[in-house]
Amino acid sequence: MSYCKSCKNKGCDKCNFTGFFDRLCIAEIIKVDENISSMILKKDSLNEIKKHLLSKDFIDIFSDGINKVNENLTSKEEILKVISNE
Repeated sequence: MSYCKSCKNKGCDKCNFTGFFDRLCIAEIIKVDENISSMILKKDSLNEIKKHLLSKDFIDIFSDGINKVNENLTSKEEILKVISNE
């Protein structure tokens, strides 16, 4: 959820006094290149695949969420609530 733009997270009729209104996308996008494809086919460990992704400046879903927190679009609690439901 993103902060309510009407009340700036203080609570109003529009956000039902929650301070949040509407939805905000947090995501991770993996571009499957030849290396990733090969790693998947070889059934490499998730750790090896993640290590490769991080070397390619991959942004995971948590980091994307924290970026949204730093941009003052939502709270860390909202990000943790969403990610913990996966």
